[in-house]
Amino acid sequence: MAAKPETGARTSILDFIKLGVAVVLLGFAIGQFYYFGAHPLIYGGTAHQVPAAIRLVVLLVALALSVLAARFTALGADSWRYLMSARGEVQRMVWPGRQQTIQATIAVIVLVVALGVFMWLIDLILQFALRGLTGQ
Repeated sequence: MAAKPETGARTSILDFIKLGVAVVLLGFAIGQFYYFGAHPLIYGGTAHQVPAAIRLVVLLVALALSVLAARFTALGADSWRYLMSARGEVQRMVWPGRQQTIQATIAVIVLVVALGVFMWLIDLILQFALRGLTGQ
């Protein structure tokens, strides 16, 4: 019988370096998006802000590189396996039909309205009681 490979505690110094690169890339992505949107730059001879479309493209590319760097670590591989197994579980779920969904929605609406009316009545009773106690 083959032994199961161990999935925890197999991080190496290279994994820490890769995660560090991923964090730095993520910080760069977010930082450049906000920094270059608020500070005018000089290009083309006049002062302009970097257009939002360019900043967004740089953000998405840096984000993709950050995820890619993190994906090739032990933690990233474990996380990817978890996400894929969760995706498989969602695909195996039995979702309610149209009729069940409509009935459940109606039941929720009725209960919310009933609870709202009940709380309004409690508030009304307490208001009358407080007015009676304070003499207003």
